[in-house]
Amino acid sequence: MNEKVLLVGANINDDKDFLTSMIELAALADSIDLEVINSISQNIKETSSTFYIGSGKVKEIKSYLNKHEIDIVIFNNELSALQLTNLEEYLNVRVIDRTMLILEIFARRAKSKEAKLQVELASLEYMRPKLVGLKGNLDRQRGGKNKGVGEKFLELDRRKINVQINNLKEELKEIEKQKELTSKLRNSSRIPKVALVGYTNAGKSSLMNCIVSLFGEKEEKVVFEKDMLFATLDTFSRKINAYGKSFILSDTVGFVSSLPHHLIKAFKSTLDEVVNADLLLNVIDITSYNYLREKEVTEITLKEVLKGRDKKIINVYTKIDLPTNNIIELEDNEVFVSSKNNEGIDDLVKMILNTVFGDLKKCKMLIPYERANVLYELNKNSFINYKEERDDGIYIELDCDEIDYQKYNNLVID
Repeated sequence: MNEKVLLVGANINDDKDFLTSMIELAALADSIDLEVINSISQNIKETSSTFYIGSGKVKEIKSYLNKHEIDIVIFNNELSALQLTNLEEYLNVRVIDRTMLILEIFARRAKSKEAKLQVELASLEYMRPKLVGLKGNLDRQRGGKNKGVGEKFLELDRRKINVQINNLKEELKEIEKQKELTSKLRNSSRIPKVALVGYTNAGKSSLMNCIVSLFGEKEEKVVFEKDMLFATLDTFSRKINAYGKSFILSDTVGFVSSLPHHLIKAFKSTLDEVVNADLLLNVIDITSYNYLREKEVTEITLKEVLKGRDKKIINVYTKIDLPTNNIIELEDNEVFVSSKNNEGIDDLVKMILNTVFGDLKKCKMLIPYERANVLYELNKNSFINYKEERDDGIYIELDCDEIDYQKYNNLVID
């Protein structure tokens, strides 16, 4: 039987995104099968240090709880330890905030060892400063079959949490070292790297699977996809071969408005795919009534992740097979696609190739037979369009990157 929840939100100074944020909070709760019974909101100019919202509104919530069976009250705003303690004491029900809900979702979604460690680390770091305010409240913590992330970690004292945080960081460092070795091998081949980014549930994993099915290696493992927020937290990378060229395509964790900073920090290794990519595909759900805000949230989050690094970006508007009232005029770096019927996928892949290989130099080389190994080296990262064996050597016409062009410049002919 699903737990029943009441949503509570404080609209501070007429925030234009408040309603959207509350709708998203309901979707977050629904994504882990919590049953949203109702929502209560209050317009305020400033927050209360005691309850976050006004005492009169808290009394209204208390009255509602007395009349309805509610298991959890979820605040859309981040609560302090004191506010959590006061609310739970007064309402006599489990209270969590938006961040704790997202942590709960992440804890349930994590599949790989790395993702599980990252979620546990983020949860501990979030709960650590709240221990002082909540520690004395343990005796009235409600039990139950589905303890939340916050409630679970309240059973640890501060010292043990610090030790556990350090241990998790060490484990993650070891995993990161292994990934760096793999990344170095991948980077040594100079194959371009392309990363899918975007709002959660925009259709990144579906697009990934679509491209892999059309241009990937045979029997490639597909990425889990489902119509829910944060369907997957793990990064998946696949080699894509199209029109004689190859690139690495990676799927990454989705973004969401008010994504806690320490969650971005905790998923550093996952988001490194974004930092190290040669090209980003910003996947946007064209059917979303709030697609412009979702696009903005992604751009804001990318700025935090990239920290000033410039990246080439292609905006990919997905789900064009579904009805929508949204009308968009495409820019040069934008494309419409449908992962369901493959519409626009070929155009997208050609756009990717033109972007990541657009800086290749067209040239001609004559390679002496005694230096035939150069041909092997050029094949790794360049694209040989024509080859002819002549008396004085191997003549080739090719597209090559700046590194190879400079390295073998003495072999270039007019």
